[in-house]
Amino acid sequence: MAAVEGGDEPPLIDPIIGGLLKRLPKSGAVWPEIERKLWLQLLEGSFKLIYKDAEQQSSRPNHIGRDGVNNP
Repeated sequence: MAAVEGGDEPPLIDPIIGGLLKRLPKSGAVWPEIERKLWLQLLEGSFKLIYKDAEQQSSRPNHIGRDGVNNP
């Protein structure tokens, strides 16, 4: 259930996440591993775009490495 357009409340599920969920294949369908990994990378990037981290103690910006590890 989404919020009414123009309202102050954000939607319960962000449209980006909703779109990714709609792209999931049916349970039991063939879904090659490389495509699953790509989908998960897209989901991870969407989370980074949509959600904020807790306030950082340091004023230095964080750097997320290729391995996905936070390297302050």
